[in-house]
Amino acid sequence: MGLEIAVYNHFRQKKALLPRFQTAFSLLELMLAVAVVGILAGLAFSSYEAYYERARIGLPLE
Repeated sequence: MGLEIAVYNHFRQKKALLPRFQTAFSLLELMLAVAVVGILAGLAFSSYEAYYERARIGLPLE
């Protein structure tokens, strides 16, 4: 139990040393991450759709 408290206090003190703006993700960073994931998902879905269509009609999968 004492070790858990020591670890908790260590990270709490370390977090207190950081400026307020560095303790969490900003809204802009989260929006950028969501946009990147959306773009990658769109690319993956379109590739999968093309693969599925080629497999459905029996063309060789390249």
